[in-house]
Amino acid sequence: MSRQFIGALVRNDRPTLLRLAPRRLENRWGKCPFTSDPKLGKVVVDKSKAGVFFSGGHQDSALPQKSLFVLVLVREDQEYPWKIRSLLWYERVPQGARLPERSITNEDRANEKVALRCVEDYIRAWRRSDFALMDRLTYHWIEFSDTKKRPIRLRGVSFGNMTGGGGEARVNFTARLRVLRVIPYRVDGMLEAVKEDGKWKVRESSIAF
Repeated sequence: MSRQFIGALVRNDRPTLLRLAPRRLENRWGKCPFTSDPKLGKVVVDKSKAGVFFSGGHQDSALPQKSLFVLVLVREDQEYPWKIRSLLWYERVPQGARLPERSITNEDRANEKVALRCVEDYIRAWRRSDFALMDRLTYHWIEFSDTKKRPIRLRGVSFGNMTGGGGEARVNFTARLRVLRVIPYRVDGMLEAVKEDGKWKVRESSIAF
């Protein structure tokens, strides 16, 4: 299941990702890792994409202390126009984040506070297990059809021991990739799985690098 999910993620195979992800709201996120307010870092807006950097706020030894919320602008929702696309836990900023060093235009800088409010409300909702609000604040990217091919191929993936209990687990992995058919690349990370209706599913927003 984890191997299938990573392979589908590399291929941008949305139907497979959707099939392997949990559907129940409480399973999509699980217990909040934040035990206190994380330390605010940089906020960057680039037109319809944004990033909010945080550090700390948890005592989970399995998770890196740095995290990045990647957001997408959905103008139709006037109350919460910015949606969380993914939460990335990392030691080094993932190359796929593709964010500039700072917000460039006046409009982008004006949107920083709005994007930050979305993240703050998202964290507060998670800490009180308000999964309905989290669902509204989430950009469900795997539910949208996207046939765009990526210049990345999965050469192989290996897994460490599965840890956890009570129908939830974490799996460490090492993925060996090839970019543009010639450039070798290695990714070390971790993903979270949850049992739903007797089958293991992968939380799409849970990957750590």
